[in-house]
Amino acid sequence: MTYSKDRLGASKEFRYQATADSTPAEAIVAAVTASGGASAFDGPEDVTRLPPLYDSVDTDALNAIFDSSWGERNADVSVTFDYSGYAVSVDSTGAVELTHGR
Repeated sequence: MTYSKDRLGASKEFRYQATADSTPAEAIVAAVTASGGASAFDGPEDVTRLPPLYDSVDTDALNAIFDSSWGERNADVSVTFDYSGYAVSVDSTGAVELTHGR
């Protein structure tokens, strides 16, 4: 996990690397949870307080997009969408990037 800060010192981006046994949808929820949720990047968020991911993206379709390429370092698949105050980008390597306040 890595954070970056804007010029005022506020965290703006959060990067998370998914585990090999997670799905893309699980990785996104884990990333938002680990980042502290939409309110701040300052600690674990209770996952039950997050809105359902399926309200922002079709999770079955998201997982299907990455079905054959998830965890592949040389695959070139990525998806970006808005969720819980973030622009979420997930790619086939399992990297999840959250940009807050975009």
